[in-house]
Amino acid sequence: MLKDEYNQLIKLFHDGAEGKTINLDEVFAQSLTFFNHLKAQVEKGSPEEKKEAVSMMSEMYNQMIAETKKITERSGVPEDQLLAYAENPSNFTPEQWQQIQQSKQKIAEAGKDLMKAFQNLAKGASPSAETEEKKGKKSKKSQWMRS
Repeated sequence: MLKDEYNQLIKLFHDGAEGKTINLDEVFAQSLTFFNHLKAQVEKGSPEEKKEAVSMMSEMYNQMIAETKKITERSGVPEDQLLAYAENPSNFTPEQWQQIQQSKQKIAEAGKDLMKAFQNLAKGASPSAETEEKKGKKSKKSQWMRS
């Protein structure tokens, strides 16, 4: 099931990079669902399932880098300019901008939770072993995906 979700999400990224019209709501919703299912697999899965989850995250990161490169090549616009465009609210309707910001926030939170699960996996600790002191500290932003 998780592999199917992964494949659907990669297809959406690929379609977008190829210039096909994609539904951003669908991309955000599927990304959020995938991250939550991936986190559950990292926390509760067998050692083999955990290894598969780590592999999927690595593959997804590489795919996103490749798709971003395709977008910049197709558009002729450098990545930093594309990012500046995407971060400018005047390029969107107020409703679109609000929805984008809400989706980014949800995905960022899911990403933070997923990173904690991966860190706990790397440490060999259970996710519930996190101390109250650590919970109070502000975590660093993940660098695997720009928001």
